[in-house]
Formats: sequence, C-alpha cells, structure tokens
Amino acid sequence: MSYITIDEFRRRCSEGGFHAAADRDNDTSVSKGEKNTIVQLSIDWGMAKVDAAVCDQVTPGYAQGQRNQYLMDLCFDLSFYRLSAVGGREVSQSIRDMYNDALESLEKVRKGGRIPGFAYPTPVNSSFIGRVPRVRNVR
Repeated sequence: MSYITIDEFRRRCSEGGFHAAADRDNDTSVSKGEKNTIVQLSIDWGMAKVDAAVCDQVTPGYAQGQRNQYLMDLCFDLSFYRLSAVGGREVSQSIRDMYNDALESLEKVRKGGRIPGFAYPTPVNSSFIGRVPRVRNVR
C-alpha cells in the first residue's frame, strides 16, 4: 500500500510538468523504465518522509491504508520536488515553496498535530494503542 501510485502521481501533474520532471533521456516521452525507476523512487522517498512524520501517532501501514487526501497531497508535493531536483537539477520557486509547505505541515504532524480527515484508531494516543479502557458495568 502507498499514499500515491505512479498513475495517480501522473494524473496530478500537467502533461508538460510530468515530462519535464520525469523524462531523463530527453526523447519527449516518459518510458516505462523511467516510470518504474526514477518516478517510483521519488514516490518512495516522499512516502518515507510522510511515514516518519506519522509514526508517532499511528503505524505507517495504517496511515497508508487510509488513503487520506491530506497525506496523499503531502506525499505528492514531496515526491514531485524530489523528481524535479534529483541529479542536481534546478527547480522552480513554486516547486520549492510547495516542498517547504509540505515539510512544515509534516513537522506539525510529527509534533502531534491532528491529520485533517484522518480516521484515527481508538484510543488516539499512540503510546496506548492496543490498550482498551476497562468498563465496569454498574448495577
């Protein structure tokens, strides 16, 4: 499971933006090999950043399985920056801003901020996941 797949990644990009970032051999098309290597590695890198931010609250597998739009957006922003910058390439200011905003959002999550739209398991505090509060039936 992942936050975003290669096909979802491609659909979020403009045609020109995807080709500019992913076409390494400058043949005006993104080959299957380029998709399966450079694009997937960029997605994996973005996923690792998101996983590191959410791991104090929930397990990364649970977070990925939620398909939460907020986490998907952050993963895309980080991955697109990585795809655009890998190999020392210069990235535009708008991509750099998108990346910095994603890092700021992840830092808030890492510090315990709630993830918008996320269905947390109960109880929310990760240090007690798996513990169920005892309930006493009163007669």
